[in-house]
Amino acid sequence: MNPINYLKSILAVAVLAGAALMFRDQLFLPASRRTTVNPTLSDSSFGWKLPLAIYQPGVGQVRESSAYSEIRDPGGIPRGLPVRLKIPIIGVDTAVEDAYITPDGRMDVPAGSVNVAWYALGPRPGQIGSAVIGGHYGIDNGIPRVFYNLDKIKVGDKAYVLDDNGNTLAFQVTSIRLFGRNDDSTPVFISTDGKARLNIITCEGIWNRIDDSYPERRVVFAEAITETQAGVTPAPLITPKLPATAETPTITTLATTPSSEEVTGITITPLQMIISSIIIVTLLFITAKFIKQ
Repeated sequence: MNPINYLKSILAVAVLAGAALMFRDQLFLPASRRTTVNPTLSDSSFGWKLPLAIYQPGVGQVRESSAYSEIRDPGGIPRGLPVRLKIPIIGVDTAVEDAYITPDGRMDVPAGSVNVAWYALGPRPGQIGSAVIGGHYGIDNGIPRVFYNLDKIKVGDKAYVLDDNGNTLAFQVTSIRLFGRNDDSTPVFISTDGKARLNIITCEGIWNRIDDSYPERRVVFAEAITETQAGVTPAPLITPKLPATAETPTITTLATTPSSEEVTGITITPLQMIISSIIIVTLLFITAKFIKQ
């Protein structure tokens, strides 16, 4: 066999195989749920500029961080701070980190793909105002991140926050909205209706490698409710007091091993099937031609 033809055949097979691997998520995931396989966790998953009403750089009342959010010292004095988030309808049961503000005025993000982060300079869950918790979206090495299925939540579903006093606070979803990455975040971080709110945020859309982020933000708005069941207490309505200076938490090592949850809900459209068939047939044709030679 001619060595040149042999090399051409090998190159063609490699190119087609590489293309198939590169675009496998784009071919087989529904358009609304397509994502990259493994964008970096430094992607500022929420990446939202905080409203100027609560972010005023240079005046000393906010704590800035340039890396990730942090797990609180488990041996600290209980202060009613959130330690765990549960959303039964989508199988979320995860630890809560403290998130502060990046130097460019954005809410920080969790250090790993399995935890969530609470905006620690705002109200605590159960206090009057908007408590904000965010988590990563997308797929990390084939494993869905903590809020990959947040789009499956519906109005009326419930979420629970466990605090370091042993209380479980119940919240019910009242509305769901999509925002652009650069939209005004005031409705998410600030509320003036006198209710205790929990706003849960994550990303949405197709990963943009140029912006190093997703284009949209999904926000689940929930209100505190009184739910009578074993181990669940109503969220107390307490007027929040923001600290003059944020406390510096003790950083502990995070467990980064993701859960064994599998990707579900994958569908294949006729166009995707045709493209896949063309790739397969082409590979078979090249292989057959190579064997004949």
